[in-house]
Amino acid sequence: MKQILISLLLIAVLSKAQAQNAYLCKTDNRIYRLNSDSSLTSILAVDNTPSYLYDVALSPSNIFYAIIDFNKIIAINSTNNFTVLTTLPGNGLYNSLTCSTNYELYTISNEGANSKLYKYNILTNTTELVTTLGFATPGDLTFYKGNLLFSAEGTNKIKAYNLENNTLVDLFCLPQQYATIFGIAGIYTSCDSTIIRCCTQTTVLELDLLNNIVTDLQVASSGFLGMTSDNEFLSSACSFQFETAPCALSTPDYSQEAANSIYPNPFQETIQFKNYQEIHSLEIFDSNGRLILKSAAPGSQLNLNNLEKGVYFIKTYTERGSQINKIVKS
Repeated sequence: MKQILISLLLIAVLSKAQAQNAYLCKTDNRIYRLNSDSSLTSILAVDNTPSYLYDVALSPSNIFYAIIDFNKIIAINSTNNFTVLTTLPGNGLYNSLTCSTNYELYTISNEGANSKLYKYNILTNTTELVTTLGFATPGDLTFYKGNLLFSAEGTNKIKAYNLENNTLVDLFCLPQQYATIFGIAGIYTSCDSTIIRCCTQTTVLELDLLNNIVTDLQVASSGFLGMTSDNEFLSSACSFQFETAPCALSTPDYSQEAANSIYPNPFQETIQFKNYQEIHSLEIFDSNGRLILKSAAPGSQLNLNNLEKGVYFIKTYTERGSQINKIVKS
């Protein structure tokens, strides 16, 4: 424990001097460093896992952790070498991960209105329910000024959950074309930092949360699933209470329990749609962003037996607008 405390003090002292690197995991099961010129450098490969790396987190001791199989946390020891630490509870789909200064990994169990926030303590190998959030996330969460930020599925909102007083507010509203965020990472310089980075399936963005500025970093790649940085954990030691950010949504706000909910997910052959009468068309894209199927008025279910196992993205169109969901064929 003493060594850990010394390590944390050194990290706090050196945090301003070190580069604030961001890292992305992709559908090729590699972790990439995002360079200052928006190029990517592969730093780790985990090809021997039976699952995608759905999200990654970096601990204060510079060890990468990841979510696989939608319910397992692994420690990545080296290229193609990892250890399964725990299987997360329940039947929810987990695809988010971030680490605190106390070596606690936070993750969200996606269960629609019953979505829950859990934390896994690396040092004690224990898992604890933190709260029922009531919102799922399409991909990730990060620390920012002592709050946990995550993109709320089915909306263009980034929400902030305050661990000290158990409050959840809307912090930022993304432009609608970037509404589905799969990765998010805080860029820490101090507790007053206002910059985070995030990614959709095909785009990496930098957000200035104070000045409401969204910048496309023009990264020439795709297939992003998760994101982290080498110092986002430092923000977990900060403390700030946010107020709900007023914003006008370009499409109505509706949650994972809305008209175009898709189940089961993961699926084997067929997916079904809740309130399918409201869906007038849909498109399915592969993990590289290629359009592979279009359907008008698909009905209550859709047979996808011809698809190979893997991650896909389904965009459904209703009178409410459009929504993108990540689906997995197992």
